[in-house]
Amino acid sequence: DQVQDDGGTTVFRCLQDAPHWRLDWEVLFADACPVHGVWLIDQCSRCGKALSWKRDRLLLCDCGQPLVQQRAVSCPPNVGRLSQVLVDKLVDQKTPRSFGPTEALDVRQLQRLIRFFGSYADPDPGPRPQKISGLDKLAVSWRLTSLAAELLGRWPEALHEVLERMQARHVVEGGGRL
Repeated sequence: DQVQDDGGTTVFRCLQDAPHWRLDWEVLFADACPVHGVWLIDQCSRCGKALSWKRDRLLLCDCGQPLVQQRAVSCPPNVGRLSQVLVDKLVDQKTPRSFGPTEALDVRQLQRLIRFFGSYADPDPGPRPQKISGLDKLAVSWRLTSLAAELLGRWPEALHEVLERMQARHVVEGGGRL
């Protein structure tokens, strides 16, 4: 999981154990490390700038901050599970884990389901956009991923709760739709 270095800084074990960038860190909605149970990052904690592939050194921010020393924050267990399912599907690996209705879906179908569930499971009323701006930024996708992961992790009870909440908010007599 996370370890402490000599200076007391929380260190990401993934980068410490194998100092290279992993393809699965770039999968949309795989927002956490399923092995260590921590949120991924896409900006430097020192300077606040977005981490770009165009950096001079892959394991350093342009400001010189080692990425291995970024602060690690635990994620909810279902977010880690969802990230693992996405990674397994990416490499076409069958997982014995049941996680809601995800077994028969491919990566793209699961990503659409996450976007849909994450948007519509949000308890805050408001428009549900077809396109979500900045979805490739973790600050945007974390909310969708968290909501979808909890819904899938408590399947099907959580789906019923979401549908009941939607129905209570949007009752239209004779409208024939939710």
